[in-house]
Amino acid sequence: MRSKEEAHDYRYFPEPDLPPVIVPAAWVEKVRRSLPELPRARGARYQRELGLSAYDAGLLTADREVAEFFDAALAAHGGGAGAAKRMANLLNGDLARLANETGLAPGAWRITPAGLGGVVRLADQGVIGGPGVRQVIEELFRSGGDPEAVVTARGLAQVSDESAVEAAADTVIAASPGEVERYRAGNRKLLGFLVGQVMKSMKGKGNPAVVNAVLTRKLGG
Repeated sequence: MRSKEEAHDYRYFPEPDLPPVIVPAAWVEKVRRSLPELPRARGARYQRELGLSAYDAGLLTADREVAEFFDAALAAHGGGAGAAKRMANLLNGDLARLANETGLAPGAWRITPAGLGGVVRLADQGVIGGPGVRQVIEELFRSGGDPEAVVTARGLAQVSDESAVEAAADTVIAASPGEVERYRAGNRKLLGFLVGQVMKSMKGKGNPAVVNAVLTRKLGG
């Protein structure tokens, strides 16, 4: 029952019937080459080649299935740092939330890597904005299908037509004389409020870039 502090207190001694095992370097290298890409190396690659943050890369590589889903989606999309960041946000955000709610692993999701790649491609093209992306992701996660078909069926396409945006902007400007006056007097922060009002009037379907450009032009820069 006496206390022990150092290794020699345990009376360690060599086992004479167990000789040292010498592992050839070539065998070690062969085993190393046969291993899959490990999480730390994969995360480093995501940061180095795709520009992801350490936080995003860490979340993706914490689950091998998620990381493989991400790689397959990026390949289906065609790649690019912008697409990688958007996919990482969706996988770590909306898809992670849906997976937690349903208890489903990536292999049981109805959305496919190609489907995620298609959603990001539609967002890149300005066909759908943030709210539309979230709705399409949820629909695909629960029911599967084609992203473009979901956008069409649910009427989620963004409105980029300037004439339609101008009509909504004119209505908002006419209804907000006080805010417009303060904006023109130098309170540029009110542009965000006015953009929000236009987006609200268009049920969130206005292309934010077009809305910003139209309002800025109509309000005098």
